[in-house]
Amino acid sequence: MLRSFAVTALLIGIGCAASSAGAERIALVDALERLRQQGYDFIYSNDLVTSSLYVEVGQMTLDEVRAALPGIGLQLVRQDDVWLVVRAPSEPPAAPSPVAAVTPAATGSRLETVIVTGSRHLVPTGLAGASTSTISAAEMNVTPALAGDAMRVINRLPGMSSVGISAKPQVRGGVQNETLILLDGIELIDPFHLADFQSIFSSVDDRTVAAIDVYTGGFPARYGNRMSGVMEISTLAPDAPRTELGLSLFSAFANTRGNTADGGTNWLVSARRGNLELLVDWLDDSYGAPKYDDAYARVGRRFGDKTIVYVGGHVTRDNISITDNAEVATSDIDTTYLWTRVEHVHSDALRGVTTLSTVSSDRDKTERNGEPDVSVGFLDYTQEYRKYGMRTDFSYERAGLLMEFGAQADYSRSQYHASAVIERGPVGEILDGGVIDAFDFDTAPSGWSGGAYWSAEYALSDCWVVQPGVRWDFQDYYANGMDARVSPRLGLRYQPSDALTVRAAVGRYYQPQAIYEMQATDGVDELFSPQRADHYLLGVEWDSQYWIKWRAEAYYKDYQPTRTRYENVFDTFVLLPELEPDRVALTPSRARVVGVDLQARFEFLPNLSGVLRGSHMNADDRIAGEWIARRWSQHYTAQGMLVWEPGDSSAVALAYTWHSGWRTTPMPPRVPVGVQIPLTDILNRSTVDDFVSVDISARKSWHVGRATITAHADITNVFNHTNIAGIDYEAVETDTDIFMTPNPDKLLPWIPSVGVIIAF
Repeated sequence: MLRSFAVTALLIGIGCAASSAGAERIALVDALERLRQQGYDFIYSNDLVTSSLYVEVGQMTLDEVRAALPGIGLQLVRQDDVWLVVRAPSEPPAAPSPVAAVTPAATGSRLETVIVTGSRHLVPTGLAGASTSTISAAEMNVTPALAGDAMRVINRLPGMSSVGISAKPQVRGGVQNETLILLDGIELIDPFHLADFQSIFSSVDDRTVAAIDVYTGGFPARYGNRMSGVMEISTLAPDAPRTELGLSLFSAFANTRGNTADGGTNWLVSARRGNLELLVDWLDDSYGAPKYDDAYARVGRRFGDKTIVYVGGHVTRDNISITDNAEVATSDIDTTYLWTRVEHVHSDALRGVTTLSTVSSDRDKTERNGEPDVSVGFLDYTQEYRKYGMRTDFSYERAGLLMEFGAQADYSRSQYHASAVIERGPVGEILDGGVIDAFDFDTAPSGWSGGAYWSAEYALSDCWVVQPGVRWDFQDYYANGMDARVSPRLGLRYQPSDALTVRAAVGRYYQPQAIYEMQATDGVDELFSPQRADHYLLGVEWDSQYWIKWRAEAYYKDYQPTRTRYENVFDTFVLLPELEPDRVALTPSRARVVGVDLQARFEFLPNLSGVLRGSHMNADDRIAGEWIARRWSQHYTAQGMLVWEPGDSSAVALAYTWHSGWRTTPMPPRVPVGVQIPLTDILNRSTVDDFVSVDISARKSWHVGRATITAHADITNVFNHTNIAGIDYEAVETDTDIFMTPNPDKLLPWIPSVGVIIAF
């Protein structure tokens, strides 16, 4: 949105630029950095963009820089939402074919030693049928978000189910653990702070993020092991040296990035500490001490013209202690990722990436409940997890054919200890007859997993592009031996004009239960076989090239088989979910999701843009022969956002969210003692009130010498609208009856966040 807004604004402002009083001579690397701050993303080689290159521009606009580049032998070429800096051709290139139009080679210029970090692919394949959105750092910075956590912008995309508490995405009716999250190509394990308490904040510092690619369906064969969605986080590319210091109500951070004068070595380092502990201590220290922090580091070194080696690490820590009257919970999570990545250009046609990685995660969780009239119990749970992996990916481009192929292998082991004594009280007896649930076990699964994939993109004609793909995945850590599955995928794109694009995709996706995902806190001491989801989708995009761009997608997902999951059927937003009386096991034989997503982006004026999003979705489980709606099946969703940018140094955004109320499980006011109610008779048979939230963000920057000071503020739920998470019940038992009193559980009130960032 912001990139297209900026392009429109620049076109309108050309006349003003022409009347500028004089030209400014500026280093090209500095000019690109200033344009990056305006919302543009660039990829370039340090062989081309050196510190000795200068351009003269009348105003710092994309058109001015673009017009100046041929004078130094370079040019800008747009590829999707990214600008490539390449050599200017000695003569005008021939008209490209539909496939070549999305590749660097189609420009008639060769992108030499590509400086591209994270998981950006060496040759993007266009993703003929995938449902995909790319969110830039500029868009994250202006979108209103709870506590300024910019990754929450994901939950504003169509098809997401959210009530504003968790930062973890729930994609198109899927369960939360069905989304693959990658950072620099490394799979992350539950990358959220307060992961045992609704995953309130992301554990990736948004100030290090260049873009997030979000796939909500039909994603290509290079992605495996998750069946609803993909979030691929790309960190910032090397740039002119820059350091940032920031402080807000919810966190304090520092980061630095840059490269050496010869461009041979680059770095990106950040550290962040949560301030929630200080806020709680200031408000009421009896609530506990939620401490969390994270750090990230990446160093890259170029060897010759064809090889770049990166070494990186990411560390997250949670040390959470929360008290709510008689309920006490603690959660200690320490996770460390280390990796090395080698990017090599084998030839003009073949490029490859090889990654070695290791993950170490230790988790310790305790729960205590001292309310005997509700439920009595305790839970002590520990887990140690280690993974060692290798992955290699290749991309091949020749004569209009693009291919990606690769393989990976991982060895994992995990040690579990779980000990619990749980008395669920009268409500537990009504729901499933289980009064006492006790278990104490130690288990240590280990084994290999991995797979291979191949996908291609080929132009059948000037209008039609086809993208076939296939994956093969295996796991050998199941009790019954190795399990291997094949998942074919196919995407089509029909593009009769530059403005109109029609996409279609069909694919099969398998999700094995990873070794670290055993449901030990619910007494399960085994790993389940892979689940399967089949995706079918059809989408239409129209881009006027001026002030409006819209997209509509219809999709259907069929899950079969599904595995047992545990839920709190009254209210999921609780401190001790495993100890609550409404904790039940759900074992659907099948699940389905059908829906339509709509999105329109507008550029009303040079400094005013907006987006409208809407969704219609039904997500159902087949339980005991009946189709029952999932709790998070948001029947209708409507969102809108306006962004006003009066200048390069300021922005204000206003966002509105409305969606149908989430499902809840109603209970009769009186139940005779000893009577059990079949869960299918009441499960998710009612809804709470509709969800409404108005959010606002504002930021303003000042240039002081070589430094830039930015003040920002976010307010979530500005009008303090009362939203309901669920209907909990207070149970009072007599000799003959159990009386159930409903108690609505309210979601977050209005929450402000203010902060300041100093960059130099």
